[in-house]
Amino acid sequence: MQLNQKVKPAAYQGRPSNASLAFFPPCWILGVSSLIVGLWNVGSGLAQDPMYPFYSTPPAIGFATNTTHKVIRNWAIDVGNAQMNLDANRLPDIASTRIRLGQAMSDLENFLATSPQHQANWLAFLSWNDLGTELKKENPNEDRLQQIEKNFRQNYLGLEMRQFTNVRDSLAAYTHALEFSTNRPKAIESFSKLLKLLSEQLQMPNFDQDFATTREIGLAVALLSRGNQASDLVNAVRAKYSNANARVLVSSEFVGRRFSKPVNE
Repeated sequence: MQLNQKVKPAAYQGRPSNASLAFFPPCWILGVSSLIVGLWNVGSGLAQDPMYPFYSTPPAIGFATNTTHKVIRNWAIDVGNAQMNLDANRLPDIASTRIRLGQAMSDLENFLATSPQHQANWLAFLSWNDLGTELKKENPNEDRLQQIEKNFRQNYLGLEMRQFTNVRDSLAAYTHALEFSTNRPKAIESFSKLLKLLSEQLQMPNFDQDFATTREIGLAVALLSRGNQASDLVNAVRAKYSNANARVLVSSEFVGRRFSKPVNE
């Protein structure tokens, strides 16, 4: 199968048309001319556009920016609580994650069987036989499993469907369980050191304006999440810093005027 070919099962054809609009980049939906109108006054919104009173109808698009005042948070307390609650018993379990992965793989196989004309191409692209071979081993190759997981994260239509994402997420959880299974006490010790570093980084002035620091914090939070540790801290960091740079509001009337036929991709 050519990787630049967008292959999708027949079952994918029946997805409701309005369910896929969320996958369009905003510039596709808005159009260049309308986007320019919205950019006249991004900082304060279109409500303060000097031309606003002369529109016959309210603008179809608007931009919302984050104007919330910064609240100083004592991250040292959050990290301290996370340190005290590190628990090896919460690390991913190989047996349970393996069962979950097996069920997800079975569901995907049944789903692909409904589109036999595409089934072989999908399974080949996903390295399905290699995945089965690794799972039969007593000590699967973690690097190979991670490579296979990346197949599920490619930009091809269909991979965002539940049957595919369930395998992707289950495979990731199983790989993480293998990662932490070799020495669980050492894993907790590593998490403790990671939290100390994270506490220092979160308390640095204007750390969120430094790309290298924010990247390190993001990786640390992801690792804690993979180990099922410090969930309150992970959620707090993500809630505060994992936000969209801008939000674009589009009316249904605007979308209806810009599309002459239903969108199903």
